[in-house]
Amino acid sequence: MPFQLLFTAKADYDLNKIKVWYDNINPKLTTNLFVELGLELVLIKRTPLIYQIKFATIRVAFLRGYEYGIHFIVKEQQIIILRVLHNKQYLKK
Repeated sequence: MPFQLLFTAKADYDLNKIKVWYDNINPKLTTNLFVELGLELVLIKRTPLIYQIKFATIRVAFLRGYEYGIHFIVKEQQIIILRVLHNKQYLKK
């Protein structure tokens, strides 16, 4: 049975904030970042357990070419995307 991706409200907020930031710089950067994000989400969905646990039960997938990490947990057949943060940001409870 395949894994289902679920995004928290905070993750949605992070993605919107990232989009606005990069759109103000150059919309092509936004497109490139979201393509990379999509590719990483496909990998996470296929094989979520290959990612190292960084905090308690939270795994982080780092984007190639961008300084962002996808913070997620695996719960049964669900992958819950908690946050998408710049590598210099901290995951707060």
